[in-house]
Amino acid sequence: MINGNGNSKINNNVIIEVKNLCVSYEQGKYAIKDISFSIKRGDFLALIGPNGGGKTTLIKAILGLVKPSLGEVRLFGKSIKEFKEWYKIGYVPQDVISRVQFFPVSVYELLKSNLVKRDNEKDKIYEALSLVNLKDFVKYSIAELSGGQLQRLFIARVLINEPECIIFDEPTVFIDQSTQTNLYKILSELNRDRKVTMIITSHDVSSIINLVNKLACINKTLFHYGFKEDLFENESLCNLYGYHVFEITHKHNWQ
Repeated sequence: MINGNGNSKINNNVIIEVKNLCVSYEQGKYAIKDISFSIKRGDFLALIGPNGGGKTTLIKAILGLVKPSLGEVRLFGKSIKEFKEWYKIGYVPQDVISRVQFFPVSVYELLKSNLVKRDNEKDKIYEALSLVNLKDFVKYSIAELSGGQLQRLFIARVLINEPECIIFDEPTVFIDQSTQTNLYKILSELNRDRKVTMIITSHDVSSIINLVNKLACINKTLFHYGFKEDLFENESLCNLYGYHVFEITHKHNWQ
């Protein structure tokens, strides 16, 4: 279903470029300032930083949901102003569970509503649900699902259009540790086996450090960007959070 291969040629395999990006909600007061980095096909990037540090603002700027004050975003080699192929990017926003938990719709209907192309509708829906282990719940109302099942359902909802990149904003908010582990397992398999580029925001460094291959440390501006192995060789985390940070990581039992 998802092969991660685009039809167009991408320069150096870069699919997202952020150049000198600034976003201001109030004149003269920046939510994020002078941020530059690029994401290559197949990367699994974590955006980490304290609450209020600008992670969600950066994601919204990449998705065109907020307008930059300065700088530029390019997607798949095109300026965001010219980019039209939004089916290539899946997005699971923060706290999506509380927004839809009691909406009167079935699992099947929710996925159907997000289909860009309606050919082979049933096959696409069942395949997306199979990827997140929800195939047996296709006829359920979404109100009958647990928080973890809803989170997986919304992953299926973006997978149905075969995106080449998926962006998650704090996907583990309000779900328990066991459900988090299962969710991370699904994301890791999609990235490793199907080469889907992943971006995830989090303030929990220890839980995701073994999941990703690259880290961006953000607190209004960019303190570090690169391979996770380089993170503890400098003072990036200390500068990011404003105090000393110890290296403590969690190893998931499926890794």
